[in-house]
Amino acid sequence: QTTRSCEVAFGAPLTCTLSPVANGVKYTLAVSSVNSVGSKTSSLKNQIAQAAPGAPTNVAGSQTSAAGATKVAWTAAPNNGSAITAYNVTVWQGNTQVVGKSCSTTGATFCNVTGLARGTAYTFKVTATNGIDTGPVGSGTYTTRS
Repeated sequence: QTTRSCEVAFGAPLTCTLSPVANGVKYTLAVSSVNSVGSKTSSLKNQIAQAAPGAPTNVAGSQTSAAGATKVAWTAAPNNGSAITAYNVTVWQGNTQVVGKSCSTTGATFCNVTGLARGTAYTFKVTATNGIDTGPVGSGTYTTRS
């Protein structure tokens, strides 16, 4: 068990930053106040450090059985203490985003993009969103069948 502490001077803002902490790990916090009468301590049990999710990994495209559809799949992003609420996929050709070609899910780690040109290389960029923020991009490249 590691103990960290910080002190807030009388009249100062009642904030305290403890670091380092690891995202997704439970911590027990104790807050103490001291005045001329004595001190009082209260606990805030099982507080979880939270942050934006990490990047999805292993992003890959594959041909589906549906004509002209490409399945984009990935490995779930680390949620960093707050449940993933959505994944968003954008489609890129070189440095240009392909307008109107994207897909989203509310938890599944795949979705289908339709209407991509045959025999063309695309990059799929996937982000995860949780209750804190949207995380960094994970990407993968796939060339559709000719």
